Amino acid sequence: MTTLDHVKTSGLVPPKFQRDWFIAGGYAACHDLATDLDLWIQVSDWTKLPQARTQLLMFFDVAGFTYAEQDGSAELDETEYDAEGEPYVFIAKVAEVTAWRGIPFDKPVHVLVTSNDVHEILNHFDISTHQVAMLPSGEFVYGEQWTPLDVPPVILKDAPNTAERFIKIAHRYGHLRVAVAQETT
Repeated sequence: MTTLDHVKTSGLVPPKFQRDWFIAGGYAACHDLATDLDLWIQVSDWTKLPQARTQLLMFFDVAGFTYAEQDGSAELDETEYDAEGEPYVFIAKVAEVTAWRGIPFDKPVHVLVTSNDVHEILNHFDISTHQVAMLPSGEFVYGEQWTPLDVPPVILKDAPNTAERFIKIAHRYGHLRVAVAQETT
């Protein structure tokens, strides 16, 4: 059973949030090469992030998930837009979930809560290759500057660990770019 199967069948997303979640980043880009899965659960307002986080942690306890609580500090601001006119992204980490009722996942699931929509989250990502999300319906959504796996990644903004992530991502998908180059020659 894959991590995605566990997300869908174990009830990792509580009924209250069933329509308001998506998977974004490396797992959505290429689940076979991903090292983890980032599960984003949406709430209606950034002021509800702490409450949603607490509800999710209580749910994980009751439902039998094995998890490690993550730093729940949220990226918050008093204004709706940053200096460039972009909407702020409000995120609170919840937990890294690794098993359900003793059955381990093949990859850890990082659960985050946000009050932003999927497009705002994707357009906030620092590297182009991971500007992709999978919705509960199976549909894929892409950020404005997304690049496919067979194209070299682009740094979109500088974050504290962007350089390290860029190198890791470039190496992770490098063989795909080589294969495409060989097909075109």
